[in-house]
Amino acid sequence: MKSILRITAVLAALSFSATAAAQIEISPGDCAESGADYVLGETCWTSDETRQPDSNSLSTLTGVGEDMLTELYKAEVGGDDDPGYTTTFTNSADDPSDATIVWDGGGFIDCSEGCYLTVKDGNHSPSLYVFDISDWNGQDSIILTDFWPRGGAISNVAIWGGGGETKLPEPGTLALLGLGLLGMGLIRRRHQV
Repeated sequence: MKSILRITAVLAALSFSATAAAQIEISPGDCAESGADYVLGETCWTSDETRQPDSNSLSTLTGVGEDMLTELYKAEVGGDDDPGYTTTFTNSADDPSDATIVWDGGGFIDCSEGCYLTVKDGNHSPSLYVFDISDWNGQDSIILTDFWPRGGAISNVAIWGGGGETKLPEPGTLALLGLGLLGMGLIRRRHQV
């Protein structure tokens, strides 16, 4: 019986700590050229506006209601990340054309009401990409590749949405943690008797 409780506790603890990291990959090639000024596909928009986007300009660009466009996360090259995620810019410290956004394991962005990823340069055409990432679960890594290679740079990335809040880990994960703690408590109790 003791060995079963120990195995249960260990498996529950391992299940909680080991999350299978999935990823989504996004590049400018995901925007198929259509000849329109801004809309280059059903889930991607571009703009040559050099100012930082705000909810009003994004609403005008995408047609999404301004109340559904709150900045939930932002990372700038050479700056600090907002809590919850870490963004690593690569290829060059001064000229990154790739970036990876990784969830830190705490609360995460809820995209059930829609989410949009902005990738900004400002000095090249287009200067802004906006991707609809409403199917993103808030936990998978986002891999950005080939943005303005050989002459441009990602200056910042941001995630916008209507949720405005982050969720705590899923109930199944919390249940596994509880099961592990219960198993450890039972093992300790048996040793004290």
